[in-house]
Amino acid sequence: MKFKISIIIPTYNSEKFIDRTLRSVSSQSIGFENLEVIIVDDCSTDETRKIINEYSSKYENFKTIYLSKNMGHPGIPRNIGIKEASADYLMFLDHDDIYESNCCETLYEMMTSENADFVSGTYVNIYDNGTIKNRTPSFFINKGTIKVNTIDEMKELFYIPPSIWTKIFKKSFILENNIEFPPILGEDAVFVTKSLVSAKKIIYLSNYVACKHILSENSTTNKVTVKYFEETMESEREIYNIFKELNVDYFKIRLLESLDFFLSQLLSNNLNKSENFLKAINFTKWYLKICKSYNISPKKEMNKIFFNLLLYDEIEAILIFKKFVNKQKMNEKKIIKLRNYNKTLELKVSNIHTTKGWIRYKILNILKRTKKKFNLKLL
Repeated sequence: MKFKISIIIPTYNSEKFIDRTLRSVSSQSIGFENLEVIIVDDCSTDETRKIINEYSSKYENFKTIYLSKNMGHPGIPRNIGIKEASADYLMFLDHDDIYESNCCETLYEMMTSENADFVSGTYVNIYDNGTIKNRTPSFFINKGTIKVNTIDEMKELFYIPPSIWTKIFKKSFILENNIEFPPILGEDAVFVTKSLVSAKKIIYLSNYVACKHILSENSTTNKVTVKYFEETMESEREIYNIFKELNVDYFKIRLLESLDFFLSQLLSNNLNKSENFLKAINFTKWYLKICKSYNISPKKEMNKIFFNLLLYDEIEAILIFKKFVNKQKMNEKKIIKLRNYNKTLELKVSNIHTTKGWIRYKILNILKRTKKKFNLKLL
């Protein structure tokens, strides 16, 4: 059978979420039988393999690949999945994210009807505390469907988050342009950048939420380490070199949207030891110098202060500012906790009042009926 889409899912120690993720695939409105699901497991040590084995033994459209050596990044497993894919169109999903029920159908129909090289939707972040945040860039709010033949027609498309799980790609386009994921963090940003500069037709559905991105404490996005900053800056340097080789000045556009994100991560990370924090800062110095050369500064006030301290290498002031931000962050968490506790108390009080009101109504109702029956006088 010819599948419409091959969906590639890298997994590693995903026992807590992989079933939920796979259920979002099996319930797709396009028809599960039209999807080829390729799972590449990166040497999981928990029950992940057992779960995906159950799916592969139950469904013929499941293909499982078990790596003999841990790669440590989803990039190489995704590249292996691309080579194994049999469908003409490719989609990706992380092991802890969820497709909207009509995601595959919506992206596929737009892709095939317009003969695009790739189509992207948007997504929402869902945090542990229940907060939901739409990740559509402010530039594209209420812009609807964007269609361009090349990136030159709308350079602001570089504002779109890499979010590989909100996109569909023509397989032949990926192979002909030798587009691959590098074996570093930030691999999706490199992959999408190469796609943007190579594509002959790009479509962005700015109002369509394709995926829910679940941010738990174990999410890579929340695991900010020195290595994270080292590899993220390496991927940024690779993107910078892609533009340089093409002799196009697009990196400035990328910086306009990404600078605040990186500064916020650097400022609010969990690198408690000063030496680790300073190591992370060292990896970002070239990036900050490029920002200065373009005369780009952050939008957020706290980031503006932090940015200037970094540029002038005010180490002592940087460490003091970092401690201040950490304390503020802890206080904000306490405030949120108190608010949630207060809401719980209000709900309990409301329930008590509702219960009391119901009991009073029942008592009065009984008294009225008793009076009517026995002609008694109510007190």
